[in-house]
Amino acid sequence: MTPLQQAAYDIGAKGSEPTEEDRLSFEAWMRGHCWKVEGDWNGRQYVHAHESTGFAHGGAMNTRRLWAAWRDRGALAAQQVAMPAGHVLVPFDPTIAMMEAGSIATDYDYSQERVRKVWQQMAYAAPQGDTK
Repeated sequence: MTPLQQAAYDIGAKGSEPTEEDRLSFEAWMRGHCWKVEGDWNGRQYVHAHESTGFAHGGAMNTRRLWAAWRDRGALAAQQVAMPAGHVLVPFDPTIAMMEAGSIATDYDYSQERVRKVWQQMAYAAPQGDTK
């Protein structure tokens, strides 16, 4: 299984934490398709009033299926940034650490090879992972 497939499996097996924005976007998407959202939001999923008697409501079940797919696909997409091999994600404005690394690497030599090394050192000094 590829890492992406494993992540998809894990999210499908465990679910993901929804946000209010996720829910509102899902409901807008449903309206865009002219599909009815069946059931009331309970903070985690959609439940129909008739389900309190222990019987599943078909429309609410369908809404839950669509919601789970929407929620989980969003969570999976958030985990991945599609970039070609050999590329890295760096801030538009270099950080202090990136500028320091670039300054050290120049050594007042501005040949193409030196500029490439400067860029690489700045990229290596870029923040890694979640910077929130």
